[in-house]
Amino acid sequence: MHTTSSTDQQHARTHELKTWRPYFRMVALGQKSFEVRHDDRGYRTGDVVLLLEFDQLKNEFTGRGLRAVIGYIERGDRHAFGDLEDASDQRFPGSLLPRSVVVLQLTKLTTLEGKPPHMALTDSYRMPTGGAL
Repeated sequence: MHTTSSTDQQHARTHELKTWRPYFRMVALGQKSFEVRHDDRGYRTGDVVLLLEFDQLKNEFTGRGLRAVIGYIERGDRHAFGDLEDASDQRFPGSLLPRSVVVLQLTKLTTLEGKPPHMALTDSYRMPTGGAL
């Protein structure tokens, strides 16, 4: 297992991440402050992640989004995180978990416009268009 701290920070990059609706809601409400992802993008502390809500039943993006900064990273293979496979549900069985996993701590969470994250759950909220990402 390898950890990454803020001393590894250089030039922040932006990562757009498809986020299923139930997990998006938990992040927006402050009930979930991390993302477990395949370690395929070279994530670094200080990078920006755009969590784009995705409705897996309709197979489409909802138009809602959140912005966060990666505050801490924990890297390892899927077995390094103990019962990660057992904790996954029927929608994402453990056999589909990638071999190389990264846990990203989400900090400085806002909507894409800089508003409090819970505002992304209002009926009137929609992601800005025209190059805002």
